[in-house]
Amino acid sequence: MLKINNHVPVSVFRRDWDKLLSGRHWGQLGLHPMADPESPVLGFAMMDVLGVDGVVVEDVVVNSPADAAGIRPGDVITHMDSRSLRSVRDMLRELGRHRPGETVPLVVVRKGTAYKADLTFGRRGDLMSGLKYQEQTQG
Repeated sequence: MLKINNHVPVSVFRRDWDKLLSGRHWGQLGLHPMADPESPVLGFAMMDVLGVDGVVVEDVVVNSPADAAGIRPGDVITHMDSRSLRSVRDMLRELGRHRPGETVPLVVVRKGTAYKADLTFGRRGDLMSGLKYQEQTQG
């Protein structure tokens, strides 16, 4: 088993603290160096929320498969390809059953209303190569 233990000095956090507080974003999304560029990718950050059955979408990558499917931050994905999703672990397990280019139906709950969306998996390597360094201010 490969374990990575990264240490960052406090001075780095202090230097970037004002940028964080202002809501600016910088840098680029990084991947584990052993990540397979041929693996399927959704294009959103996900999290488990206590008391929520499903996977909560934390953030969506612009021009990603999730973005194209209309997925937005705050959405809750409850089903993928007719399989119930109760947690991020379920989502990752389901993701591993598919390949880039496949299209699967999702059940998405947004503000209490469920709807269906079709998502076509992307290729991790393509999504990562499309991300560029850009500092921006949210407004």
